[in-house]
Amino acid sequence: MKFSERIGKTEPRKVLQVDEMSAQLRNLLWNEYIKFKWELESKLLSLGKVRRTAYTDHLFIVWVSYYKLRIDEIEYNSSKINEPKIYDYICNYFFSCEWFNVYNFIEFAFLKYPSYQKSCNSILKNELSAYRFIDGILFPVTSEEEVAEIASALTNTDKHKSINDHLEKALRYLGNKTSPDYHNSIKESVSALEAMFRIISNDEKIILSKAIKKVEMHQTLRDAIEKLYSFTNDQSGVRHSLKEGEKDVQIEDARFILIVCSAIINFLKDKLPN
Repeated sequence: MKFSERIGKTEPRKVLQVDEMSAQLRNLLWNEYIKFKWELESKLLSLGKVRRTAYTDHLFIVWVSYYKLRIDEIEYNSSKINEPKIYDYICNYFFSCEWFNVYNFIEFAFLKYPSYQKSCNSILKNELSAYRFIDGILFPVTSEEEVAEIASALTNTDKHKSINDHLEKALRYLGNKTSPDYHNSIKESVSALEAMFRIISNDEKIILSKAIKKVEMHQTLRDAIEKLYSFTNDQSGVRHSLKEGEKDVQIEDARFILIVCSAIINFLKDKLPN
């Protein structure tokens, strides 16, 4: 908290940035990208007689894969791309685009760089953004506990690969800022939980409603999980096509199912480590 806020001269921000992005938040995220740029520029690469930095490769990937622009529009100088031109293009885009496109860009740029995702999360938390990086994907959150629960469920081991695959898909469907798919997010969240029970029961084809009966746990907890499974199958076509007159699922439904399934997966990992 700033000095002026502590003595009551100015009001601290109290509302989450959901469908907006303050100039301060945009500036701070850009500063992280500049640090990222400096790091890549320090890494020298070579291809024959041509020497370049890792940032040169990054710019080429951004131009072709993120912006999807034509390769023949990149200006070359001595077999090297025109870095200042592409950098200026990125900068102009970053400070003029819609708020969600800033998130799209940093998600693309930092996909394979967990340290920068972590730095961004600190900024997003301090600036009251409604989004956090979880396993490379920006996810809408209402509390840090939600982030921790989902991140913990994403255990990177071969044994839990099927769980991770489903959770990552659920995150992507839910975290898509321009075209979210809440139905498929819920489907993948429940599939992750089902995958956990398949691992426990050592049966790759068994469905959750049958697998849960093979796991030793308190009957009340078993009933709760079975009711959650039934809810996702029956309530307003959550995991299936909607029937006429039924309401579509919302972000709150998809986020709730993802968090609950992640919590149950974490509970089972701790309770049944073998």
